[in-house]
Amino acid sequence: MSSCWLFGDIGIERMRLLNEELKAQALSRARAELNQPFYRFQPWMSSYRNRVEFFALAKLSIPEDIWLVTSPTDLGLFGRCFSAIGNGKDLKTLYPMDSGRRVMEGNSAEVELFRNDFNLILNFLKTECSVDYKHLTSFVDQIIPITGTNKGGPPLRANGSGLTTHNYRGGVFISPAIRSHVSDLENVLNLVHELGHTCLNVYLSCDEIILDSDKLKPVYSVVRKCYRPALMSFHALVATAYMYDFILRNFRQLTSLVQSTRLNERMVHLSKDLEAGLLLCKGLRFSSVGLAILMEIEGLSSMARGSHKLVLV
Repeated sequence: MSSCWLFGDIGIERMRLLNEELKAQALSRARAELNQPFYRFQPWMSSYRNRVEFFALAKLSIPEDIWLVTSPTDLGLFGRCFSAIGNGKDLKTLYPMDSGRRVMEGNSAEVELFRNDFNLILNFLKTECSVDYKHLTSFVDQIIPITGTNKGGPPLRANGSGLTTHNYRGGVFISPAIRSHVSDLENVLNLVHELGHTCLNVYLSCDEIILDSDKLKPVYSVVRKCYRPALMSFHALVATAYMYDFILRNFRQLTSLVQSTRLNERMVHLSKDLEAGLLLCKGLRFSSVGLAILMEIEGLSSMARGSHKLVLV
């Protein structure tokens, strides 16, 4: 079995082809269920429980490139579709386990900040990290801003956070970082983090990754810093690996966003999280695909134990 599943040209192409097949299947189901001649995939079509409820999103005009959703009308529609009772106050129709988050309201200062910050981030990726931008556009169709449910309150985490779900493949939900000397870097990493989740979800659509009841065993998450079901903690490990790999390959470009000392600190912390996450997965039973992914991350972790020092020379 090939060792390339998450990274490199072979891994990315493997995921891209599988993702295109999943999108084609979702498009076919939406056409059949709703008796509509849709000509291209939209993220709402991937929903396994809410395709009919999300049908209202079909009227939106979807650009060919990544869509940064910021207009008041569009955000209002997303908020109503994704909330439990259509009031835009939560995300429970989209993600029933969610609490404390909602789509941003269109006419707000936080949306303007989000637009400015993520236009900068996408332009940076497009011009300075073109390989990563191409990877992103293969899997992410929409970036939708979210915030805490307390209107006017602080973001969910100072350095930002995000959400991806099988129920809305191709959509990434981002709570931006509070503006600071590191916020541009953190916003980039949050996007890369969610890309890691998105890519693992592609494999999870056709493979268990962690076998049987082992996926529910409590395992410490190196992202949430608490015990979660093993599959969720493995998600955290994959997202961490994506962030580390991204910094490793794009270190010099990222120094235009943040000082190299901050990048070094981030790499050290991510390297330690990789090691810890791999140790915490010991004893879990993986499928052949899951084991191949685990071994690929082990290879990255081995490189991480010393590589960050070399990058700074």
